[in-house]
Amino acid sequence: MSAPRPLFPLAEARGKTLKLLGLLLPFSRQIEIAGSIRRGRSMVHDIDLVMVPAPARLADFKGWATSRGYWRKGGNQIWTLAVDGIQVDVYFATEASWATMLLIRTGSAAHNIWLCQRAASMGLKLHASGQGLEVIDPSRLPASVRDTAAATTGWLPCNTEEQIFTHLQLQYRPPASREIPTPGGSRP
Repeated sequence: MSAPRPLFPLAEARGKTLKLLGLLLPFSRQIEIAGSIRRGRSMVHDIDLVMVPAPARLADFKGWATSRGYWRKGGNQIWTLAVDGIQVDVYFATEASWATMLLIRTGSAAHNIWLCQRAASMGLKLHASGQGLEVIDPSRLPASVRDTAAATTGWLPCNTEEQIFTHLQLQYRPPASREIPTPGGSRP
């Protein structure tokens, strides 16, 4: 059993995150804070970032991170490092996977489980990898989605978090509203 990770006050974690964003900005086309910091939790264990790397700078980022003793996990999709004693997970996205990756990596875990269950009940699969919403069973899709061209391709467009909520026939929930625990898998 591993030792519990230390907790950091939100303000301290935000300050360290801003410092880190300044370092990562030259390597990215788009970068955003995710996880418990984006949800506004008062105490956080780590820093989660979603980044679309600048293609011409990806090798530079890998060299920069590796030279500082940082390590990869999850292939090339997640790089983990430490900044001032806080674990940082940098999740790589593409422009196509940006919204889904940001939604999933913002969490909370209970909220993600609820979204995945909602998707499954509608004949969809919400991919945690950021791929988006896959049509698994078109016969279970709501009529508003079933007749679209996207429903026949196997994937629904997920260009924004709001669009994902709309596909799932849910009202958009801002990150701070995704922190509520879901006892027994009920709606958060």
